[in-house]
Amino acid sequence: MPVKEERSDESFGKELGDTTMVLVRKLRTIQRKGSQMGTSTVVNKTRKYMESIGERIDEICEDDAAKLPYWQFVSRFT
Repeated sequence: MPVKEERSDESFGKELGDTTMVLVRKLRTIQRKGSQMGTSTVVNKTRKYMESIGERIDEICEDDAAKLPYWQFVSRFT
């Protein structure tokens, strides 16, 4: 049985890239300050950021199983 290698947040962040990590931080800001914005604005921005993050994860990963750790990493910030 193969040993599962633990990856650091830093390695996920580097693979996702600076642009994607900015989007992750923007999602977190929406989470904190979304009540001060209109509902449609929050929904539209969230959708846009999540789609961009998903596209980057698709570029990095070859199969669906490989995507899960990246989405788990993103979910820790949002």
